[in-house]
Amino acid sequence: MPSRLRAVLMRLAQAIPVVLGVVLVSFLLTRALPGDPAAYFAGDAATPESIAATRAKLGLDRSMPEQFLRYCGDLLRGDLGQSLSTGQPVLHELTRRLPASLELTLTALLISCGIAVPLGVLVGARVTEMPLAQ
Repeated sequence: MPSRLRAVLMRLAQAIPVVLGVVLVSFLLTRALPGDPAAYFAGDAATPESIAATRAKLGLDRSMPEQFLRYCGDLLRGDLGQSLSTGQPVLHELTRRLPASLELTLTALLISCGIAVPLGVLVGARVTEMPLAQ
């Protein structure tokens, strides 16, 4: 096996625990948030019965390991859930807002490079002019 392929495979193997850790931490943090997501999705005028139905629909009535496995399955299928603020699918919200985020990121990158490169060249030119300390 070529050494480059082995290095790539090693990097991929090292990324697996990191991805699993991020998934676990994000799951636990969303469960630690204050408030009841079922009550939020059911609405302001929800009855206890409608909140219980929403909790069952969202799978929040299951045990934490079952919820985590469902969460992982949804992630593998590309289902990121519903946005708490808009009620729309998160994937739809991401695709709708991604162009503006990319524009902002690219603009910031171009401005920072436009400042950093000339300053780096200027400092590099000045350092070569300075005599070495003896």
